[in-house]
Amino acid sequence: MTKAVYPISYVILTAFLGILFPIYEIDTPIINGLNLFWGLIYGLGWFVSLRIGLNPHLADLFGILVWPVMVLTFIFVIVKRAFHSRLGTGAAIAVLVLSLFTTISRPEVTGNAFPSSLPTFRMLLAGVY
Repeated sequence: MTKAVYPISYVILTAFLGILFPIYEIDTPIINGLNLFWGLIYGLGWFVSLRIGLNPHLADLFGILVWPVMVLTFIFVIVKRAFHSRLGTGAAIAVLVLSLFTTISRPEVTGNAFPSSLPTFRMLLAGVY
């Protein structure tokens, strides 16, 4: 059980950065951002399902429910295997730390239209609602 604690916490952190972090609006410059790396990973399934011509309702269900669970499971398996060696542990932590630096201010805050054209999870969710 203790061997699964680090991969589970890694998965929870990536889900927070890619899905939950950009959704909540908190009036703090550090928290009010959009993580491009994890946002694009979690938004990719939704984007692809819309582009291949799925029914929009099915694409929404796939993008909101199925794809994030698939990504979380995949990240858990990869990180669990990586944490068996020192090199893998260092690489997994390096990817997580470096991904923290891919956070930019949300387009509503800056007025910049560049991030709104990217298929991140938050931008696709905002398009649906």
